[in-house]
Amino acid sequence: MQVTRCYEIKLKPNQKQKLQLNNYFYEAKVLYNYLLNCSNIFAVHSCKIKHVWKFDRDKHKVNVELISLPSKLKQNVHRQMMNSIQALSASKKKGNIVGSLKFKSEIKTIDIDNQSYQIADCHHIKLSGFGRQKIRCLGLHQFDESVIKFRNAKLMKRDDEYFFKICVLKEVADHTSCNQNVGIDLGIESNLTLSTGEKFNCKIEETARLKRLQQKLARSHLINNRRTNNQQKLVKHIHKEYQKVINRKNDFVNKLLHQLDSYDHVVFQDEQIRGWKNLKSCRKTIQHSCLGSIKQKLVMKSQEEPTRYIMIAKWIPTTQICPECGQKNLHKLDERIYHCSCGYIEDRDIHAAKNMLIFAQLQ
Repeated sequence: MQVTRCYEIKLKPNQKQKLQLNNYFYEAKVLYNYLLNCSNIFAVHSCKIKHVWKFDRDKHKVNVELISLPSKLKQNVHRQMMNSIQALSASKKKGNIVGSLKFKSEIKTIDIDNQSYQIADCHHIKLSGFGRQKIRCLGLHQFDESVIKFRNAKLMKRDDEYFFKICVLKEVADHTSCNQNVGIDLGIESNLTLSTGEKFNCKIEETARLKRLQQKLARSHLINNRRTNNQQKLVKHIHKEYQKVINRKNDFVNKLLHQLDSYDHVVFQDEQIRGWKNLKSCRKTIQHSCLGSIKQKLVMKSQEEPTRYIMIAKWIPTTQICPECGQKNLHKLDERIYHCSCGYIEDRDIHAAKNMLIFAQLQ
């Protein structure tokens, strides 16, 4: 079976290469703002643009020469803007309320097609505009013989670090049967419960250092409505701490999905997690958990393998129906044990996960 997978690779450029990558993102930002100011963006030949102008902090016009950014990447920035405008136009025709593209103070991603990069070996990559130079990177060992075709990629910048996200077409071996199915119940009290009885706590809170940095930034004052150098350093440190929390959440989600992939069939319900944030008692729990990411990945899996990953409707009363006699029993949220008049007793979350398997068989 052929599937599309995305891999994130960390670049380790030297000082000269880092300076050139910085120029890439700076010139992409200047070009983006210049194109946004044009009267007809669809009639502009972006690859022929060599000089643009911009306003500095004192509102004076300054000419900028585009030296580092290759023509192919200029076209990618231009194409990305046109696609965004066409998407907004299509949404507006459907009757939705849409905004418009805004000027940017920073660009963090640049689209790169498969002709603008080349994997040199297992530790180096070549980019358009760098000539024969090879950029050292970490993570290329993920590409093995199962990769059929390399597709488009994105060059990303996060807190003075550079990453390369590549989409590949990959051959995946068929699943080996283990004669075991599992149901997944998402909740607030116990974030994730399996029909086998396992419970997982998906809550990953902000670190103490992150809270200290936020307090320090909140107590500082702006000078002439601008951040000082120390405040800008604080913002960078806060972004790094947030990225560490995001990495921990992603690590938990990937490990959990790897564990679930060993089952023959995985059944979950279309829970409206976004609506749970309206409940005052569980806003922080939902904010610090990674339930949204787990559900998103499960939905993607159900689209790739609809026979193995099954999503049942949100209206099915999985917590109320008794699996023994079929009677419907209403329980309050604080009642964590499900009990029926027929004598059936089970943990509320495990009971709901087991019922999902039954309803999936009926479908």
